[in-house]
Amino acid sequence: MTGYAPWQGHRPALDDVAATALIHRACPDLMDERGRRVGEGFDFEIFLVGDLAFRFPKREAHQARLDRELRLLPLVASKTTLPTVVVKRGPFSVDGFPWRFAAMNWLPGRLMFDEDPRDHDLQRIGHQLGTFMRELASMPAAEVRVVCPEIPLQRPEYETWRGKQLAILDTLRPHDTNGVVDRLVESARVDTVPELPPESQLVFVHSDLHGENLLLDDHGVAGVIDFGDLCIGDPAFDLAGILSWGGQGLLDA
Repeated sequence: MTGYAPWQGHRPALDDVAATALIHRACPDLMDERGRRVGEGFDFEIFLVGDLAFRFPKREAHQARLDRELRLLPLVASKTTLPTVVVKRGPFSVDGFPWRFAAMNWLPGRLMFDEDPRDHDLQRIGHQLGTFMRELASMPAAEVRVVCPEIPLQRPEYETWRGKQLAILDTLRPHDTNGVVDRLVESARVDTVPELPPESQLVFVHSDLHGENLLLDDHGVAGVIDFGDLCIGDPAFDLAGILSWGGQGLLDA
């Protein structure tokens, strides 16, 4: 971990050698195994050893996300029918790495993000995802908070989001010669801001149900991964992720 600066809140990337050394310190019984990088997102780097997927937080803030995920995954697995990741080992704290890391099971399948929706049965996939969302939403928020009192309450911040978009448009103004920016800004300002749902309508949601976190096989949905954003929130978040891949046909299903 040469060069790690705690005050910066991040760390250097791991390679296979460094990750394997950390895994061996945490799991001496795996000394004969070698880790290999199989994935990386905004929050974690993932290294595979056998059928164990070791997840290493990339930033200090992601340590809390992993802790919440580890506490909530057993509840998710007990209530849902689709294959999901479960905690197999850890969390571990070892010398040479600034935060805790853990191992999950490796789910086989192909990332939905890399698949063409025209090659799949959207009715079947829609039914499977709808069932999964309903199963999550059926868990009372009070029950979820017993397992994880610090689970976040997430409400859409429409005004904040729109403000960010307007700021981005302003940065493009010097390069605009056709008045496109002004028209987009005016449109953004007159749009009606949706009314926020009352807290009583917020439910247990994955909150990142996009193509990067869904696995497919020849039978439809093969699994759901990356539960670091689990929260009590608006199911529209998950519906938006589904819509972004499969369009209206998948959303209707």
